Amino acid sequence: MASGVGDVILLHPKTPDDVLEYYRDGENSMVGYGARTSYLENFMLVPRIEQQWKTFWAAKKADLALESKRSGAEVEKRSAAGYEKEYWAFVNDHWPERFASMAEFGRAKDCLS
Repeated sequence: MASGVGDVILLHPKTPDDVLEYYRDGENSMVGYGARTSYLENFMLVPRIEQQWKTFWAAKKADLALESKRSGAEVEKRSAAGYEKEYWAFVNDHWPERFASMAEFGRAKDCLS
C-alpha cells in the first residue's frame, strides 16, 4: 500500500481512539467542509471530555494544595467565571475546533442531562 500511495501512516490495531481521532481530524482538515466532524460525533465526545476534565482538575487542585502547604500561602479561591474560563481553555486546547464556543459545548452537555 505504501508503494502506491505516498505518506501512508500504518497504525497498530490496538491504537487508542484519541490517536485515531487525531489523525482522522488532521487529514480531514485538508479536505474542508465536507469532512467536518458531525454534531453527533461531538455530542458523543462530551462524556470523555468531562472525565478527562475531572481528572485534570483534581490533579491541579492537588498540586495547588501541595504547593500552598509547602509555601504556607493560602490557596486562592476561584470564581465560577474563572472556573468556566479554564474549563473552556482545557476543552479548546485538547479538542480544537470541535466546539465553536463554551455555549455550544454547554448545549451538548445539557442534552446529556
